[in-house]
Amino acid sequence: SLVFGRAMAEAREIRHHHLRLAKRFPLRGAAEPLILGCLLSGIFDAAQDTDTAFLVEADGAALTARMLASSDAVVAEVSRHWTPLLEYARERGELRSDVDIPAATRWLSFLEFSYLALPELMPKRSALIAQFKSFVIPALLQPTIKPASRRGAK
Repeated sequence: SLVFGRAMAEAREIRHHHLRLAKRFPLRGAAEPLILGCLLSGIFDAAQDTDTAFLVEADGAALTARMLASSDAVVAEVSRHWTPLLEYARERGELRSDVDIPAATRWLSFLEFSYLALPELMPKRSALIAQFKSFVIPALLQPTIKPASRRGAK
C-alpha cells in the first residue's frame, strides 16, 4: 500500500540520517555535547537535506507524524539512534535515574520533528542551543557540579 511504502521510505531515510549522526558523534566523552550535537544536527542538517525534505514538507508532515506515532519500522529507526546514546549516558552515570529511555526517545523525536515541520517557530541556532541547555539537558541529565572558582589562589 501507499502508506506502507511511505513508512519504509521514511524508515530508510531516518536510518541514513542517523548513521551520519553516529559517525559524526561517536559515543565518547560526556553525554551533553553528544545529545546537543545530535539534536542540532538532526534539526539543521535534516532541514537542508534534499533526501529527507519529503519527511516534513507541507503535504508529508502529517503522514510523517502518524508514522512516528504508529509505524513500528519508523519508531524502531528513531529508537536505534537515541536509545544507545541515552543508555551510554546512563552507563556513565549522567542520565537522570528517573528518565524512561523509550519515553525520552519519543520526546526527543517530537522535538526534532516539531522544529523541522514548523521551521517558522525555530529560533536562531544560538537561541535554540540555549533553550536545549536550559530545558532538554536538565530533563535528561544529572546536574553537573562545576568546580569552585579558584579566584585569589596563588
